[in-house]
Amino acid sequence: MVGTRFYRGFPNPKGTKGEYVVLFPVPQEGPAAFRVELMARPSLGNEVKQAVNLHARPRKWRHDNINLSGEFLRRVAERFPAANPNDLLGAYLDVNRNMRKLNHDLFQKTSTQSSPQPLWSGAFKRFFGKPMARFGDRRTYLYQNKAVDQQTHLGEDLASLLASPVYAGNSGVVVYAEALGIYGQTVILDHGLGVFSSYSHLSQIDAKVGDKVDKGAVLGRTGTTGLAFGDHLHFAINLQGEFVDPLEWWDPHWLKDQVEGVWAGSATATAAGDALKPAPEKKKTAKGKAAKGKKKRN
Repeated sequence: MVGTRFYRGFPNPKGTKGEYVVLFPVPQEGPAAFRVELMARPSLGNEVKQAVNLHARPRKWRHDNINLSGEFLRRVAERFPAANPNDLLGAYLDVNRNMRKLNHDLFQKTSTQSSPQPLWSGAFKRFFGKPMARFGDRRTYLYQNKAVDQQTHLGEDLASLLASPVYAGNSGVVVYAEALGIYGQTVILDHGLGVFSSYSHLSQIDAKVGDKVDKGAVLGRTGTTGLAFGDHLHFAINLQGEFVDPLEWWDPHWLKDQVEGVWAGSATATAAGDALKPAPEKKKTAKGKAAKGKKKRN
């Protein structure tokens, strides 16, 4: 449990039976010191809970001002028909707020089921493009010099040549491949253990739900669909529906140390504990007892 969100655990890929791992996001805002709660729900018996205190390094987020012109609002109204087409600002805010929330709800719904084993291999492949907007950017939208809305950007915007081929960041299974509101034509991949990647604003989709794709497979081409008016790719990573920084998943060292190394280290520690367990003594008499060793706790 992180706040009010529960993140499911999966069998440790390198561990023993009954050992689990869970990948969860750290809250973007809040105190550096925070607490999560581990919950074990056995098939028989009572639920067990244990609080764990964690510490996150505070991070400074970029802040951008985005000026909305009347022409831009008209283009948005044309692309997303509104109930009151005469209220251009109201129509835009409905899209930027309410449709955005509905789209994020769909991301969470799509990410509820995931492969119990990791499908990815190594660091994720970065789309070759110029970064235009970064994960976590705080955006203030201005209309006629007045702040009218604020949102947080939850992916990486990468611009390249028009209609550039978009590649799968890593191996996985296609779980979504169609229009998704402000994100336009979108492909979502499940990489296992609750890890998902998404590719948005595509002009063309070359994958379908159920496809098993390898790292580097073509999923489609960049475009301007959804709430985008310049050709680019919006790439995002989410853990069971909650968006996290893609930069980490592009970094082979971070992935090895913070993800794969954690569960491998846990398995090594467990094996070491087994090695330290004393061997049972052989019975010499009918009354003799075998020695019992205690497994080292991790």
